[in-house]
Amino acid sequence: MADFGISGVADRFNPELDWGTLKYMPPEILSKKETANAFAGDVWAGGIILFYMLEGFLPFSGNSSSQITSRIINSPV
Repeated sequence: MADFGISGVADRFNPELDWGTLKYMPPEILSKKETANAFAGDVWAGGIILFYMLEGFLPFSGNSSSQITSRIINSPV
């Protein structure tokens, strides 16, 4: 959550790379509807952190990256 803007600087070098942890990435970024440096992504990650603090587990999990990505994109938010 505290990347101190490093991802904003890093994505200038290669915007195709993922600059975040998959389980905290919003569906807009995973489905490539938004850029990786969007304020909404920070809000989403904050919500994931809050969920974890209250429930003790992350809301999206799976056995593979593709399964986690699918669950995030297809969740009824």
